[in-house]
Amino acid sequence: TDVAMREYTDSEIKVYINSGDPMDKAGAYGIQNKPFNPAPAFNQCYANVMGLPLCHLSLLMKEMGYEGNAQVADRCQESIQYQCPVYLSILTEKIGHKPESREL
Repeated sequence: TDVAMREYTDSEIKVYINSGDPMDKAGAYGIQNKPFNPAPAFNQCYANVMGLPLCHLSLLMKEMGYEGNAQVADRCQESIQYQCPVYLSILTEKIGHKPESREL
């Protein structure tokens, strides 16, 4: 997933580093960090950038014959408080599950 980062001031970078948030992140940023907001125009799968794209995982599991819980993408959106622009196409077109519509 491509992530276009915004420009940061030296002061913003210092505050972010001092928060400790980047210290356990691949790439040293947390896309979900609302105060720092590293990629305000991002419109893809947050879960993929954070490390576990759950709707893609659901697709792979279905392809392997495991039906599992089709609600996984719904729960993903609830937990990260993000209206994902790609989950509907992944789940509806490829898995055949029409998730609940959510306004987060």
